[in-house]
Amino acid sequence: GALYLDNRFKERAFSDHDVELVEQYAGQFALVIERAWMLEEKQRLLQENQLQKDELERRNQDLTQTLSRREEELSDTREALRNRFSSPGLVGESTGMKELLAQAEKVRDHNVPILLWGESGTGKELVAKAIHYQSNRRERKFVPINCAALPESLLESELFGFVKGAFSGAERDKPGLFEEAEGGTLFLDEIGEMPCEMQKKLLRVLQERELRRVGGREVIKLDVRIVAALNQDPAALVKQGKMREDLYYRLSVIVLHLPPLRERPGDLPLLVEHFLKLHRPSGAPEYHLAPEARAVICRAPWPGNVRELENFMKRLMLYYTPDQLTPAILEKELPGKPG
Repeated sequence: GALYLDNRFKERAFSDHDVELVEQYAGQFALVIERAWMLEEKQRLLQENQLQKDELERRNQDLTQTLSRREEELSDTREALRNRFSSPGLVGESTGMKELLAQAEKVRDHNVPILLWGESGTGKELVAKAIHYQSNRRERKFVPINCAALPESLLESELFGFVKGAFSGAERDKPGLFEEAEGGTLFLDEIGEMPCEMQKKLLRVLQERELRRVGGREVIKLDVRIVAALNQDPAALVKQGKMREDLYYRLSVIVLHLPPLRERPGDLPLLVEHFLKLHRPSGAPEYHLAPEARAVICRAPWPGNVRELENFMKRLMLYYTPDQLTPAILEKELPGKPG
């Protein structure tokens, strides 16, 4: 409320003592009002803090639930990767495949380089992933690169990274694939196509287990497992001068050979069945092939090996129903046959 004192209708209605007394009361009233304002502001701030606290708790609960879901999804993804790229996913019961899987099983947890060689389409990257996802490095990254796909200058910066200003267009520091694969596995596909000068730089990194980014001086220590792949016999590449001998010896601590399909014909029926299940659309009925249809597929040479067979099975399942796949149709659809 308000206290109003008026002396307009009577002169000297208030004495100096009255004025002094009012001023004293006014000072006390001011303190009371100020304290009331302060209490009101304090209460307002407390209410705001409580609202903020409630909002933070709600957000924290939402984030906790989201994190929990993400962890479950990540766990499911990792499990799926392990199942997809584990040795059970490498289909085959031939002697060559059994030997390959047994050797891969023995070396999976040893931090030594592995050299895979086999014709194109035999599944070298699949074997590399199987080794990684069953090893003690499976929680870290599997990083692949095709060494034949990039020129030497780009390959060097892609593998080793670069610092800002190292070359035109280097506007910021960028780590390379070796750093990205730290603690995990770096898969060097088609390493036989890597230029010799680049092979020399790679050899130094493998020997010293450290690198310098392009244009940089800082020495970066590495803990990376190397799995390299070739589509030819590495000894033959060394003789031809396409692969440095010292690099070959550095990489060939463990050498695994992937046999082509023509050397494992008994695995063809298993692979056909595997791809029928693997590429069947979700919710679709099982895709059954008649025995005579399977026989036609298994008699084909498949020079492109498992990759060619898999692509062929995908195409069949896309264009035909099982009852349409007669031996005549299959003979027509086989690679190299006239359409």
